[in-house]
Amino acid sequence: MKDLNRLLYIIGYILFVGPPKALDLAVSERRRGGELARVPVWGVVLVEGMLRLVLLLSVAVLFEQLISPYWYSWLEIDRSALVMLIAGSAHMLAYYLLLHRFRRSLGARAFRVYRLVRNISYALLPGLAAVTLSLLYDAQRVTSVVDLKVQSFIYAGLTGLMLVLGVGEALLVSRVPKGLDSYLQRRSEA
Repeated sequence: MKDLNRLLYIIGYILFVGPPKALDLAVSERRRGGELARVPVWGVVLVEGMLRLVLLLSVAVLFEQLISPYWYSWLEIDRSALVMLIAGSAHMLAYYLLLHRFRRSLGARAFRVYRLVRNISYALLPGLAAVTLSLLYDAQRVTSVVDLKVQSFIYAGLTGLMLVLGVGEALLVSRVPKGLDSYLQRRSEA
């Protein structure tokens, strides 16, 4: 199970949707006196964000080469990558602002608000898989039935459901979110 969690984390990290690790990186670099030791935390977040953007774009280009430009276009992978980039950027911005910049002033509420923003950004993702699968199904048919209106309906319905579930979870659960930096896990316990 631990290996599965690690694999899912790596996939999420590469696709720009998993939690960032900038605070762990900044702390460890300061302890070791590494290259990023004198870079402010926002700079480390920016460097990590750019690295993850390059990874996401590389995966998109590699995927296009693997499945062919025709299928890449048919499945609208560019649109999916853009949504992942937007969701990941919102998640990363909330991470930096709520868990580093304003954590002291917000106190324990910082983790709750972070969980809410994280869940909202994650809610944008399941609809992508559903639309991609519907496009894949539609490609097998003689006549196309999954036009932009149907895609929008599928995406909006699933995203709406996930928003309701995510907001509900953020309001009901009070523990510190799992999957955060070990630095943040230790700070939340203190």
